[in-house]
Amino acid sequence: AGESACQRSVLHLASQLLSSEVVAPALIAQRFVAASKAVRRRGAEGAAAAWGWLNLARLLCDPTLPSELGEAMVQAGCIAVSANLMVDQARDAPTQVKGIEAMSAIIGDRWAGLHAFAEVGGIALVVAAMRAHGGDARVQTKGVKALSCGIQWPQDLQAKAGYSYGTGIELTKSAMAQHPDSAELQIEGLVAFTKYLDKLSCVSEVRDRGGEGLVKASMTRHSHVKAVQSWGKVVLDALGSDRSWQPHAAGGPA
Repeated sequence: AGESACQRSVLHLASQLLSSEVVAPALIAQRFVAASKAVRRRGAEGAAAAWGWLNLARLLCDPTLPSELGEAMVQAGCIAVSANLMVDQARDAPTQVKGIEAMSAIIGDRWAGLHAFAEVGGIALVVAAMRAHGGDARVQTKGVKALSCGIQWPQDLQAKAGYSYGTGIELTKSAMAQHPDSAELQIEGLVAFTKYLDKLSCVSEVRDRGGEGLVKASMTRHSHVKAVQSWGKVVLDALGSDRSWQPHAAGGPA
């Protein structure tokens, strides 16, 4: 599936309607949710339709559009619809990626969105997607980032969502081990480790079971990627690793 010119046209039309106050944000959100009923079909056709709805949901929460539309999307139940589509198409990796992206966009910086995400079991959906699609680097990259964001939530919200930082660390290690050639994933993994360490000082959880080795392997494999090197050093310092250790170049730029 790919983002279509039609979807971009819809986004442009929505922007014009909202800026001219022809249509209220709540009406657009409500009609969009109503349209999801036709999307929830099984099989390949259903996966393509689900992907399209989720991608349009992400676009409708674009920061260039009025923030009232994003708030209306939350109130209309777009996060619940996104969750349902992820469940419907659990075997389709592209839909899982788009589901995580859509929910992230709808949540934005809205507390109501975050609470809605917790209520629909968003964390469990991300974990399930990562466990089911271990071989898909995009699912893993999006999942690692999503789980690491949970470490910043208030404890009551973490409890409500069933959030476990231990699961986040475990899946981050697994993702980095399975996709050593993906610089993007390695960066997200290192950033995630930094968040866990900064917030919880969970040195043993990150370091044990190969964590330190994964960081060093990543820095060695991607010796020419500045972000990998800088975040890797931050993680190693937090783990109390030998400061004299330096990665050896493993070929050309990653």
